[in-house]
Amino acid sequence: MATKKISELTALTTPVGTEQLVVEEAGGTSKKITAEDLFAGDNVKAKFGDSDDLQIYHDGSNSYVKDAGTGNLRIQAGNLQLTRADGTQNYLTANTGSEVALYHAGSNKLATSSSGVDITGTVRGAVVAYSANQNAPYLIAGTAGYTGATTNWNTYGIQHRIKTNSGGTPRVTIDNYTGEQWSLNASGGMVLTPTGTDGHAIFNEDGIDVDFRVESDNNSHMLFVDGGNDRVQFGSSANIENNRVQVTAPKTLVSGIPQQSLGVNDATAMAEGVGGSIDFAGQYLSDGTYTSFASVEAYKTTGVSGNFDGTLVLKARKHGGDQVDKLRLNHSEAVFNEDGLDTDFRVESDSNTHMLFVDGGNNSVGIGTGTVGNSTLEVLSTGVDGTFANAIGFQYIGNSNEANTISTAVSSNAGKSGFKFNVSDGGGSSGKTSVAKFVRNEVSFNDDSNDQDFRVESDSLTHALF
Repeated sequence: MATKKISELTALTTPVGTEQLVVEEAGGTSKKITAEDLFAGDNVKAKFGDSDDLQIYHDGSNSYVKDAGTGNLRIQAGNLQLTRADGTQNYLTANTGSEVALYHAGSNKLATSSSGVDITGTVRGAVVAYSANQNAPYLIAGTAGYTGATTNWNTYGIQHRIKTNSGGTPRVTIDNYTGEQWSLNASGGMVLTPTGTDGHAIFNEDGIDVDFRVESDNNSHMLFVDGGNDRVQFGSSANIENNRVQVTAPKTLVSGIPQQSLGVNDATAMAEGVGGSIDFAGQYLSDGTYTSFASVEAYKTTGVSGNFDGTLVLKARKHGGDQVDKLRLNHSEAVFNEDGLDTDFRVESDSNTHMLFVDGGNNSVGIGTGTVGNSTLEVLSTGVDGTFANAIGFQYIGNSNEANTISTAVSSNAGKSGFKFNVSDGGGSSGKTSVAKFVRNEVSFNDDSNDQDFRVESDSLTHALF
């Protein structure tokens, strides 16, 4: 086949079979185009565009696709795939309407998705200079004392950073360039340090149904906040009685002191009155104003070093006043109304609302009745119209059946209103004999007509009257 130069050709057509297009250069070098291949030597460039804008060539060491002109280099494809020379491993894939993925040694490490970016493996920071007003997170390395990556960002003029330390004790820290605000170290410890006068740490700020749980070495719910039911629990995720606060633990006693329970401690120095308290408060105004209603206090009774006598006090508040003692318990006594106020004390039985009643304002005691004031001690009796009912009894210590009693009855009939004095028949019997009867119109002895003598002594005679 005759050799022709490009300048001698009027058109270029696809070679057929073994036909060749030979391009001669100065010095006799020729480049051949066959039906199968295009051959060009090192540093021979295929150029496109009026100003050699796009160039493709090999320099003996590397291959180039070079965009040397104006505009962008656009690679357009339905699906794009960059692979190693033998096609066995992907470098990058891009699929129409779907993900773009980056690979390491053929393994997918980063892929875009409709919701963001999916990353497989660890993320390490690269070196990027810090910009004081940068609002979006970015990475910077080389922070003093930290050999890992640091993320910096600026929010409303306050600079923050996330630092990782790959040397020493590994940890991740968030700070605001003045001190650590949050730190998590390799041993599992976490520290929150809010800064500023209004600093705070918040979990679940959006207030959704999200639980918060802290584990100890042998309890999976050492602290548990039930986000859906507004409860705080210690030691268990199960709430037994729908309590707002619950402590679950097996109670044990050490020297008579309960262990594994809720404790309230006073951290002040040793002195009389040192102890703990629980205060109960709530809203008392429609505008949401809170106040304290009652409290439980427990403290050291004396200031003597080494003495641990304790006092437990229950206090309540009256409208317009302070909290006052209602019940005080210590090792030697139990005191109700220690402050000596006009406060009544009442004990109920199964059928009587005032089985024992102390009228604080009238300084009177009622047994079986809440209406007192006629005397210091009043005892309720059901006796009426001559039917005497026991009101006061004196039981024998040796046998509960044996007792001496005073019975009463009240009536408009003078002969049926008064007292009877009854003496036990003894011998284990519950029987009693009336020895004296006092009614409004008479006093009688041996009212039951038994074999009983009557004797009156004088100053010198034992039987002045018999």
